[in-house]
This record gives sequence, C-alpha cells and structure tokens, in this order.
Amino acid sequence: MTNTWYNITPVAEGETNAEIHIYDAIGSHDINAKEFVNEVKDIKADTIHVRINSPGGSVIDGNAIYNALDRHPAKVITHIDGLGASMASVVAMVGDEVHMADNALMMIHNPWTVSIGDADELRADAELLEKMSESITSAYSRSQYEKEQIKDMMNKETWLTAQEAFDTGFIDHIETGLRASASDIAMLAETSEFVIPAEKQISSLTKQIEAIMKTSSEVSEQLHEKTVENEEVNAQLSDAMSALEEWKTGKIEADEQIQQLTVLNEAQAEEIENKKSELEQAEKISETSVANKASEIVVAMTHEPIADAGDGIHSETDEELLLKYDSIADRDDRRDFFSANKTKILRAKARLNK
Repeated sequence: MTNTWYNITPVAEGETNAEIHIYDAIGSHDINAKEFVNEVKDIKADTIHVRINSPGGSVIDGNAIYNALDRHPAKVITHIDGLGASMASVVAMVGDEVHMADNALMMIHNPWTVSIGDADELRADAELLEKMSESITSAYSRSQYEKEQIKDMMNKETWLTAQEAFDTGFIDHIETGLRASASDIAMLAETSEFVIPAEKQISSLTKQIEAIMKTSSEVSEQLHEKTVENEEVNAQLSDAMSALEEWKTGKIEADEQIQQLTVLNEAQAEEIENKKSELEQAEKISETSVANKASEIVVAMTHEPIADAGDGIHSETDEELLLKYDSIADRDDRRDFFSANKTKILRAKARLNK
C-alpha cells in the first residue's frame, strides 16, 4: 500500500455518507493536494465526514484542501480525532459542523518557512507568509474572536482543549471517546517540532483517563447485564430440560398404558371370539334338541293303539274313545271320564286332526 497522508473511503452502494481520513502531515510522502482535490470532486455523497489527526503541513496544499471541500455540494462535517494543529486546524474550520474529541488538542499559529537567499528574496518570503497569515485568519473567523484577537493568538501559538475550543466557538460539538491517545498526539506534534504545553498535555491525558474509566464502567455494566441475561437463559434452559424430561417420562408411561390396553383389548377380542363359538355351538345343540324333540312328538302322535287303563284286555281306536267321551251326557261323569283319560283323549284328537 502506498504511503499517503490521506485516505478516502469509497461510498458503499446504498450509502449517502463518505469518509476522509487526514492522519498525517499534509503534503508529506511527496503527495500534494492535486490528487486529493481530484478524488474529492468524484465523491457522490450527501455528507462527507473528514476525520483529522494531523500536525499540519503545507499551507498551499491546506488551502487547496479547504477550498475543494468548501466547493463540494455535500454537507461537510469535520472531526478532530486527536491533533488538529497548524494547517490541519485550518482544514477543520471548513466544516458545516466541527466536532472534536474530548481528549483532542487544537493549535493555531502563524505560518513559517525555511528560506535561503538575499534580503530581497527573504523579504518576498516574509510578505508571502504575511499574506498566508491573512488567509488563515479568515478561516478562524467562525470563532467568537475578533480578527486582531485571532492574530494575537496565532502570534503566541495557542493550544486549545476541546472544551476551550467549544467555549470560544472554534468547534460546535465535543465527542466523547478514545479517538487518539495522548501519546499519539505528542508523537504527531514532535514530527513538526511543536512543543505541547504541559498543562494541555495533562488536560488531554486527563480526558483520556476519564474516557478509559467511563468505557471500563460501561463495559462492566454491559458485562453484568450479559451475565444476568446468561443466567436467565440458563434458567430457561434448565426449565425447558426439566419439562422435556417430564414429557419423556409421561410419554413412557403413556406408551406402557397403550401397550397394556392393547394386550387387554386383544384378550377381550379373543374372549369375544370364544363366546361367539360357544354361542354358535349352543345354537347348534338347541337346534338338534328341538329337532330330536319334534321327532319324538311326531313318533308319539303317529302311534295308533291306545291301551285301556293298562289292563291289556281291551283296546280302543281313537274314534271309539272320542265317541264314548262325547256320548256321556252328565257333566260330572263327563268331567270324571276326561280326568281319568285326559292323555288318551288329547292324543286321539291330535292324531285325528293331523
């Protein structure tokens, strides 16, 4: 990957925000603002977020960056993540909104250069620096300070914490977070031979510690919440396992009952079949008995002679017996005769009527 002082993240499909990182000295690595400006022109986004952690750099390149972002139709939001010093602080001022991490630092000062030449050449360089100072001063006009006050701050090389920058109108929002550590800010300052005032370093470090403690506290709270959630999930899982075991036990009992009922049903079915067989056998026996009895009756009815009182001397035909019975006129005698010969009379009538 080629070393560069900026990086532009392509706009993802369906997204409306683009992001630019300026995390090194502007114009370093032999890359000037021309490439940056050409890439910015091709950005198709509604909002461009410019994240800055830079000690500054080339005034000419910085002005080109400022103007390119100012011309772009998108809304520009700048963020000083760690260090916004020198020309990097000027670029930050181009934002429609300027944000600054609570542990970041901002520094403004007059532009300077290393020059070699005669008096006229040095004088020309000095005049150029004064003109650059004027252009930079106008970029800081978003603050609450008057022009002469800003010049005085630049002459003194003024360092500002996030709270100081917010209170004086250089920025619009303070972001809480760990965008850059105090050591990162100090290292960037050293690359440009800046000396960060001790009280500003302490302020940045204090904010860093506060952010770490806050993050640690938030992580602890989240861990506690996750622990509680995990315990609840484990409890629900335990209940579900218990319910499953109860279901398994109930299923086993139900299967046993079904098996018992099946066996009982089979036994009852077998008993019913046996009863049917017995019933069919009984019906056959009854039919046979009825048939045999009927045969006996028929045989008895077809018997012609009827013995007279069993004396063996005289026998009567059916006609004679009935004629004798009919010839008795006295009611009492008739009744006595019928009682004495009841079976014979009935059999005689049955045979004669056949």
